[in-house]
Amino acid sequence: MEDDQIERITEWPVTVNLSNIGENNSELQYEDQSSNLACSPLRKKKKIENSQPTFPRTTTHGIPNCPEALASVRVARWWRKQNLCMDPTAATSPNTKLYKVLRTTECIDFLVGERTKLLRQKEKLSSHERGDIHAALASIEDWLENYPTALLHIEHAVSINPNNSEYMWLKEKLKRQCDILKIQMEILNTGECIPKEFPAFFEVERISSADLSVEEIVNNFIMRKKPVIITGLEMTKSSWNLDFVKSVAGTHKVKVKCAVSDSVEWARLEESSLTTVGEFISKVEKNETNEYLFDWSLPLHCPELAQDLVIPKYFADNFLHVTAPGTLYHDSWPSLFISPKGALSNLHVDAFASNFWMVLFQGQKRWTFFDSEDLPLLYPHYFHSMDPVFKVNLAHPDLASFPLLGLTKPRQCVLQPGELLFVPGGSPHYVENLSATLAVSSNHVDHSNFKEVCEELRINGLIDPRAADLLNQLQNLIKDSD
Repeated sequence: MEDDQIERITEWPVTVNLSNIGENNSELQYEDQSSNLACSPLRKKKKIENSQPTFPRTTTHGIPNCPEALASVRVARWWRKQNLCMDPTAATSPNTKLYKVLRTTECIDFLVGERTKLLRQKEKLSSHERGDIHAALASIEDWLENYPTALLHIEHAVSINPNNSEYMWLKEKLKRQCDILKIQMEILNTGECIPKEFPAFFEVERISSADLSVEEIVNNFIMRKKPVIITGLEMTKSSWNLDFVKSVAGTHKVKVKCAVSDSVEWARLEESSLTTVGEFISKVEKNETNEYLFDWSLPLHCPELAQDLVIPKYFADNFLHVTAPGTLYHDSWPSLFISPKGALSNLHVDAFASNFWMVLFQGQKRWTFFDSEDLPLLYPHYFHSMDPVFKVNLAHPDLASFPLLGLTKPRQCVLQPGELLFVPGGSPHYVENLSATLAVSSNHVDHSNFKEVCEELRINGLIDPRAADLLNQLQNLIKDSD
């Protein structure tokens, strides 16, 4: 096959009218779409007859030796051939679109059938052959939410192919989901009396910066993984409000996000539209949008705003800022948040176990958050990454469906202009904008969360070389300081 006859595509998302796809249609063309499903097979541009394979296939015990695809690829290929109609959705994420397909009865039936085929193949092989079949079975059982069975399959796959980093990553994800289920079942089986109402909120301590030394916040809050609100900080050289940001960054282009109720992306937020900072602020001020400028890196996109900020002395010891230029997260923060009244970020945990702080310049934000130990009680689901989405809806807590919510220890506060909130790594949180808001935030790695950060980077590094590089730099940093 000549190079000019080949195009690299992903299996998802589908970029043609699904209703026009039939079983034998082999002439359809698809765009090259970026996706994190790690699948980019080669396809001929010209017509390929279904009866003519595009590559030679050898067999073992009558089973083709070409690698078995994981569930994401199988479902994407299958969906292309269906005359089924997916419910309209505001989702832009390929992962969310795929998840919506997964929830259909037809897709579940398809995966059950694929599982049966693979099990028949496995029976013909010895225990040390074809780790890819076990990995494919693991991914299918994962999608069918049979997590213990999925974990057994992926452990077998890793034992056969111990150097396959994709298999090792899937094993880590499934182990984490199974650990959550184990904790949940142990609590439910103890017979402990679980409250049937959502618990009362604990308050968050407020302390004036005038009365707070670096040693005090490190020892009493950061190292103890305890949240705190600090008041009276001077963090900018200029007076920040929406008009000021518009005057400095108004012409910069930004991708804004919106909340998608059934999204599988972090905080259930997905990219919505491309605009400028000035146009977006005008809509926010007129309450004409429900979109959210979320976590927009100032060092990368608007250094003139970044240079106007003064990082609080309490968080100056950030290991992320002493890595080599260009390293993952080296220039990601501080980042900008602009939101209209009513926008929210659903329950989420900040990535790679990082601590973070947020300072509010305008408006009011209501924060609801939990200790990291409460995470299993919030019913996390790990779909396509190590960043969970949560099945619970904190706007309308349903303790009949999610009884372990009654055992959580929620904290809540309303952050006011001029206040800084510190939230320790691993804390699930849910944020509501009670009015139009302007804030700046930064993630933070120090001695208090170094061990947890390294573990998250180790897992992510199995499939992300930049995470592996950051882990190596952080570990060397600590060695050099010892």
